[in-house]
Amino acid sequence: MRKAGLCFLIILFFFKAYSQEADMAFRRWKLEFRSDNDSYLFYRSDRYYSSGIFLCFNALLPQQDTSRKFIQIQLSHKIFTPVNRLYRYLKNYDRPYAAWACLETSFRIASPRWVRSYGLQLGVLGPHALGKEMQDGIHSVLGMKLARGWDYQISNGWGVNLVSRHAWSLLKEKKAEIILEGMASLGNVFTKTEGLLAYRFGRFRPLAGSSYFRTDLGEGLVEGNELYFFFKIGGGIQFYDATVEGNLFGDKSIHLEEIQPNYLLLEWGGEYSKDSWGFRVTVQAQTAKVKRLTRSFHFFGSLALTYSW
Repeated sequence: MRKAGLCFLIILFFFKAYSQEADMAFRRWKLEFRSDNDSYLFYRSDRYYSSGIFLCFNALLPQQDTSRKFIQIQLSHKIFTPVNRLYRYLKNYDRPYAAWACLETSFRIASPRWVRSYGLQLGVLGPHALGKEMQDGIHSVLGMKLARGWDYQISNGWGVNLVSRHAWSLLKEKKAEIILEGMASLGNVFTKTEGLLAYRFGRFRPLAGSSYFRTDLGEGLVEGNELYFFFKIGGGIQFYDATVEGNLFGDKSIHLEEIQPNYLLLEWGGEYSKDSWGFRVTVQAQTAKVKRLTRSFHFFGSLALTYSW
């Protein structure tokens, strides 16, 4: 983990060194590193959605009309564990161990009042996703006890998901905005839909040029800085989750559970961006997505660092 963070910083400073002007008004590319982890909250960590690591590259495409278009390529890795990773017996696990690693390519269109994104995820689920190796490696470095249930994780399988995300600015004032956000995923790993009502306040730009949706690239849109906070409330309906119910086409898993079709979502946080750099802190809470879960709410934190040039 430390080596990965060091390599990321070296890459950022490389681009910084070769930029012609650090405060130039035109930037075409953005690199983002994001880490999700329930340990950031120092409260009941290493359970359910335990960890997520994301490396994302955004590029602004040549403009041909009033809308702005972007290509995004993202590598992601997620780890899921039961309520207590130290339980010895399978009967005590309220959700399966699982890991999901994927590459997502998406196309985004943005205007001052809305943002739309369409993506394709290709990845692998199960031991080939190296969830056990990653979690055990980090815990060994930190001197923590290792999880005891990875032998019962969801079995190997390939995954394909189509993902669509949409957002509309419903009401905008100088320092406040109400946004309606929606997403849908269709595939053999995640099939679900979610909707959120977001309120953000502070100093920010319109959706087509704001760090909120990583659209702050291009001429005349990145000058100055943003400092805003946001709160989101909503929910989702899920129809299939391979990290809980097992692979559709892969090997049969030892431990499977039943999903909870409906769930609630809460999210709050803030972001500061200036010139090439940006930093976001988020806390998320969600109700149980698995019927057998012993905890009604799960909380985790998210840290994101971005650099554009």
